[in-house]
Amino acid sequence: MKKMLWISKKINQRYKKSTRNFSIGMILSSIMVLLLISISIATNQIFSQISEDNLDAKEIRIFNTKKDDFGNTVPSEIDRQLLVSMNIHPDIDQIVHQTQLLGEPYSIGIDGYDIQAGIYINGIDVDYHSFTKKERSNLTSNVMNSPIISGRDFESLDTKKALVDENFAISIGYEQVSSILGKTFTLSMGAVDITQIEIIGVYTYQLGTVPTFLMSYNLVDFQNDILVYGYNSPFLYSDDIIQEMRLLVTDETTYNERAIIDVKYIKRVINVYEWIDGQVDNTLSSILQETQKMVDQMSIVIILLSIVIIAIVLISLLSIISHTLAKLIAQRHFLRMLILMGYSFKQIILIYTLELLYVMMKIIVIYTTITYLFSLIIEFLLKPSYQVLVPSLNNVFILAPIYWASYTLSIIILTSTMIMSITAVTLIRFNRKKAYLQ
Repeated sequence: MKKMLWISKKINQRYKKSTRNFSIGMILSSIMVLLLISISIATNQIFSQISEDNLDAKEIRIFNTKKDDFGNTVPSEIDRQLLVSMNIHPDIDQIVHQTQLLGEPYSIGIDGYDIQAGIYINGIDVDYHSFTKKERSNLTSNVMNSPIISGRDFESLDTKKALVDENFAISIGYEQVSSILGKTFTLSMGAVDITQIEIIGVYTYQLGTVPTFLMSYNLVDFQNDILVYGYNSPFLYSDDIIQEMRLLVTDETTYNERAIIDVKYIKRVINVYEWIDGQVDNTLSSILQETQKMVDQMSIVIILLSIVIIAIVLISLLSIISHTLAKLIAQRHFLRMLILMGYSFKQIILIYTLELLYVMMKIIVIYTTITYLFSLIIEFLLKPSYQVLVPSLNNVFILAPIYWASYTLSIIILTSTMIMSITAVTLIRFNRKKAYLQ
């Protein structure tokens, strides 16, 4: 083995020019391939993520209305069993089921105060999510986060529970909003009272309905503005309260509900929409046309990038083959000498494989270092631009180690196979010629 290593080093020393040309060609080809693959993958990732971050395009809304046989809009409650089916659908990420009473003004009795509110009472079905993905992402620039800043969100089986708007809590004297947790209050509409409603959480003013300027008011002015301007309910109630009020209060009260479906992937929105449409007669809403346009654009970009990557791979293969052949042609006299000296087939293959690995190790270190430095520069220059479009992405132009490893392994296998094959063919032809002459 030591002798084989010594001979492989001698080949490297004897044919420095061909080895240098081989190394330069392989390094330049590798840098070009890896950089272009990096840019192609990053471009596809950015474009795809822009589409996936368009949460409007991934929303489907179901309303408690439908069209009758005459084309008129009539009430039609959302089937609760459908919600159960949708909740386990593999393409649906989450569901928000909202209910609402709209009609008479009502009051909230808390800490001895009787605060006049507007005409909206908003409820949340506790078996599902309280906030849509769009609401949660708007808080933190496309990064999902909980709007609950203190306490907890609704949980399944919760009854007579409520979440309160952060501004409302501060406006009625709870500067430390956590101190309102556990407080109970009474909801009154007409002659109907629902008592002992517990506050379990405080949600951020960013999703609330009570404006910030009311926080500097005294309580009387606060109550007057709530009444005059008719802000939405500062509370989100568990749905059992809405259903109880609905049964008890019928005069001048309208019941509304809607389900907001967040689909996992933009490509599946149309399929989910058609599936839901086949299950119910309810009114559906989705920006399907825009969604389809985005899906088509994604498909075109993916096809173009795939063509580019395939072309790059072919160019890389041709370059590797060309430089390997040039290297072997330059060393053909040494190969002939080894044959004449009586080295066996296996020994010659081993010598050339060891020589190749010796050269390739230096090549790999050089092209990996240079490409990594180039990718860092590209990332540094383009990061401010692409993060404006997609804040959730980071370091997309720095090629993942799996691509480095895959490419490196591929060129080692390809080059080794070529050298062994060409050497083997040369040996066979020489032996045949030698036998013929004898």
